[in-house]
Amino acid sequence: MADYKALNYDHEGDIVTIQFDRPDKLNAINGTMRTELREAAEEAAVSDARVVILKGSGRAFSAGVDHDLLREMGEYESDRFRWEYRRHHRMFDEYEHMEKPVIAAVNGVCAGGGFELALHCDFIVATESATFGYPEDNIGFIPASGACAKLSKEVGSFQAKELVLCTGSKGSMVTAEEAHDRFGFVNRVYDDDSFDSDIQSFAEDLADTAPLATAVGKKILTQSQDMAYVAAREFERTGQSLLAQSQDHEEGMAAFQENRDPEFEGK
Repeated sequence: MADYKALNYDHEGDIVTIQFDRPDKLNAINGTMRTELREAAEEAAVSDARVVILKGSGRAFSAGVDHDLLREMGEYESDRFRWEYRRHHRMFDEYEHMEKPVIAAVNGVCAGGGFELALHCDFIVATESATFGYPEDNIGFIPASGACAKLSKEVGSFQAKELVLCTGSKGSMVTAEEAHDRFGFVNRVYDDDSFDSDIQSFAEDLADTAPLATAVGKKILTQSQDMAYVAAREFERTGQSLLAQSQDHEEGMAAFQENRDPEFEGK
């Protein structure tokens, strides 16, 4: 295991938990955390864990990119800036394309790049007191790590414009209830007091699913958004044809016939 400075990495049973550990900075993403998030993603991806949880420490999930890193990047020429942003985006991609379900467990503030990172996860669950917003407009920026493109697809362009352009101040941030009921990007809202146990139960339920089927389903659901319908259907058929030959499928069928819980091995 790597010696992390800005994160806590815990692998227990089928679940890896990656916790941001800069609570005094509302877990803002600095250069060290960005590098370590990629390293942690790689460590989790090649482990035998079946589910990954991203969570914050203190009173925030993450307030976004650290202003010191933004100032440093702002001094670059345009070509260097674009190169740095591509490197920045690879960190988000590691979680979106990991062949395991990734849960963003959002407590407190989830803003800017922290919000964008959550959008690259497979599930967003939140405490009742969580809030979401994009303050980039306050410094003459846009949320440019996928939020504009992803939100337009996920919630529609009109809703996306409200999230990107109208949630920059503390008083205009979106509550967890609004995120779930109105915008639809939060899957579940849990009581603050039971949040940790509720996340654990959700992760354990996901860990009980067939790993290969979960990985294939995630890949198809993620990539089919950019495919024509006919191509996406062919992608489904190809995935299903491979799963039909798997040991997990055989085990699932046998367990169903024998009226017992399946014991999947990811093979």
